[in-house]
Amino acid sequence: MSQTYYPDFDVLVEQGAWDEYTRSIVRQRLRPPKSVILTEQESDILSAVLGHLLFEDRHEIVAFVVSYVDQRLRGRVGEGQRKPGVPPEAELIRLGLPFAHK
Repeated sequence: MSQTYYPDFDVLVEQGAWDEYTRSIVRQRLRPPKSVILTEQESDILSAVLGHLLFEDRHEIVAFVVSYVDQRLRGRVGEGQRKPGVPPEAELIRLGLPFAHK
């Protein structure tokens, strides 16, 4: 259960007072992010694992972290620091997700 100091406040009620650019940014941030690297099944498994590890029940927070991991897997930042023979990060995560599902 998420906690807030303002449980009755809904920022979207105020969107009529915003300019179109602000409205588009807020709406874009509220849309569930699309995975680029991970399949839908891999994203679902990762969401379940992260929700547990982060002890977080707010879907939008977990979705943000899944999106971050997915975007990170697209790049190769830090991949040059791997020991010889260690698979790339994306492959390691893909190899591990089925074990998290069982």
